[in-house]
Amino acid sequence: MGIYSENGWILPDGKYINCEHEGHIRCAKEELGMEESQLEKIAVKVSCLPVSIQVTIFGKDEYRPNFLTERRRMTKRQLETIEKYCVEFGYRPPTDYFIQQDLYDMANMSLDDILFILSKK
Repeated sequence: MGIYSENGWILPDGKYINCEHEGHIRCAKEELGMEESQLEKIAVKVSCLPVSIQVTIFGKDEYRPNFLTERRRMTKRQLETIEKYCVEFGYRPPTDYFIQQDLYDMANMSLDDILFILSKK
């Protein structure tokens, strides 16, 4: 597996649209019929520039894609697509993924269970 993976957009329904390297603007206009600034409000931009994603963990370099969006929260299907993307390319999901996944999980829990978890030290 190389440093470069696929760049693209993850739509609210979880559909992944592949873009050429750094081709987000063209892809937004030509394939999705939107300006990039409009698309960023509803979709997640996947960017795989190695310079911006190299992370050193335990002395070992890892690469992580950037998942950029102006949404306050990603949809459940967007989170599922991020997970599949990271599994396919061997990346760790970003911290935002875990926080949002926990929020979705907590939304399905009873208030008593949530209060029990929060009471633990």
